[in-house]
Amino acid sequence: MSLSSHIIAKNIKNLRAQKGLTQKQLADETGLSYSSITSYENGLREPNGRAMAALERYFGVTGDY
Repeated sequence: MSLSSHIIAKNIKNLRAQKGLTQKQLADETGLSYSSITSYENGLREPNGRAMAALERYFGVTGDY
């Protein structure tokens, strides 16, 4: 896992936990697939531009976060 994948994984997991959501609930709320959310949180994949934009909008953060 690269450093950027690790940071993204940690940030998504932390933001999701702060909202008290399951991975499935986050997927439903953002329109992303459950498998994508789990892959991001496990550092297996990084969100593409569309997915990153959906997560940023949902959590009210910028890509810099």
